[in-house]
Amino acid sequence: MGIIQKQGIANTIISYLGIAIGFVNVLILQPYMLSADEIGLTRILFSLATLFATIFPLGLNGVIVKFLPEYRDDKGNKGFLGFILLLSISFYLIFAVFFYFFKDGFFSLYYNNSKLFWEFSYFVLPISMFIGFSNLLGIYLFASFRSTIPTAINDIFVRLFSVIITSLYFLKLINLKIFVLLFAIGFCCQTILLLYYILSKDGINAFRVNSMLANKINFKRFMLFAFSMSLMTICNMAIKNIDVLMIGRYLSLEDVAVYSIAILICSFIELPASALGKIADGKISDHFLLKEWDKIKSIYYESTKILFFIGCFLFLNINLNIVELLHFLPSKYHSGALVVNIVSLSALSNMSTGINSSMLLYTNKNKQITILLIALIIIMFTLNLILIPQFGLKGAAMAVAITFILFNISKSALIYYYFKMNPFGLFFITISAITIITFIGLNNFNFFNSWIDMIFKSIIVTVIFALIILTNQSLHEEKKKLLTFFKLIN
Repeated sequence: MGIIQKQGIANTIISYLGIAIGFVNVLILQPYMLSADEIGLTRILFSLATLFATIFPLGLNGVIVKFLPEYRDDKGNKGFLGFILLLSISFYLIFAVFFYFFKDGFFSLYYNNSKLFWEFSYFVLPISMFIGFSNLLGIYLFASFRSTIPTAINDIFVRLFSVIITSLYFLKLINLKIFVLLFAIGFCCQTILLLYYILSKDGINAFRVNSMLANKINFKRFMLFAFSMSLMTICNMAIKNIDVLMIGRYLSLEDVAVYSIAILICSFIELPASALGKIADGKISDHFLLKEWDKIKSIYYESTKILFFIGCFLFLNINLNIVELLHFLPSKYHSGALVVNIVSLSALSNMSTGINSSMLLYTNKNKQITILLIALIIIMFTLNLILIPQFGLKGAAMAVAITFILFNISKSALIYYYFKMNPFGLFFITISAITIITFIGLNNFNFFNSWIDMIFKSIIVTVIFALIILTNQSLHEEKKKLLTFFKLIN
């Protein structure tokens, strides 16, 4: 069994364990242990810190992935990591200066509707620093084919730490100020653990800046690529966080909490697309270098069909049961059902268009997707600006759904324009029709108690989709091809 296969299996187990811990923490413990305002506070702190943590490294995450192979050998990285960390520290200090001068004006926007966030806004800068550096260190370890430990730290340690501090606060062993301080310390510990792991494996030399290396590096080449990656990463991160930040600005922290939990539920729909994208990226890049267009087309077509099928299955199970699911939470979260209904459409659009981002990013269409991302940020910001004050959480959900559906349609159109690839056909029409009919038929089924209704509807959906697999030869063949594809890349 090769190293990639071993780490792939380990990472899968760790990731799903982390998802389970996160599910228990966010959807079971926190709604009962924290007030809605306190949940909203942690969400805004994390969203804004994550956005800032994407800005200050200035695309150095992408630089590590692209250029580390040129400097890595059996003896180490020749000072490459030290050089990257030195650059990132310099960028962070510059960012911190700008942050200092503009923070008061920015955070004052939240004073009226999200005063609790305004009171703790000084935690944003240090949290962003820890997230930024832990991302850099994690990417370095992934690029060095040592992904199991950083995956465990990122997916399990951070979430378990959150469970612990939430429990301590609920038991009144700490006050809110200490809780937020520990919330920030959790990200600090994440960074320290990653540093310690690298130090234990590579020694102190891994962090030293080699002057000979610095002289050999084409700094202009580095920074041009870093700027390109930074622009795409910032745009992508902004799209994912604009809604939360604007809800905190125009509504309240309680609304942020309701919305965040609804968004988390929707994210389960598109988890398979995210997992497949990580696997497919490298293969598409390799096939593109070798001009193996038939293999690229095969990956795109097969993955799109399977992801759409899985997406429809998850979409139905979540949306048909969302009212009953939310009734297990405090009453203030029940209004999130409509948000889930709307936002899940954007998640389904991500699944139905497959690995379209990988198709563009790793076939030298970076410029096109960057322009597209900038246009979508403008659209999403404008929609949120108009819809949130008028429709509240429903408006934010509508803005997300419209933006991501447009985004996915645009990416698929670009793929067809440049590569003449169109995986959509009779299969998609058939599955869409079955999904719509099933949803209409089961949506108003409420004859027993919540548990029995949920189990009954889930069983019906499972039976319908199982019959599709058994009776649809095309889907059966695509499934076998995709399973073969997984075996080859592992």
